[in-house]
Amino acid sequence: MHFLLPKFAIIAMLASSIFNVILDYMFLFVFGWGMRGIGIATIK
Repeated sequence: MHFLLPKFAIIAMLASSIFNVILDYMFLFVFGWGMRGIGIATIK
């Protein structure tokens, strides 16, 4: 079971990075929040 932990960590980091890119795009271009929106997307 312990051999799955590194794989899970990589998948979790990849998923959070992709989610951050999507939120950055939405807050910057869709909502027009500028740098404030990017900051909010990164914190969430």
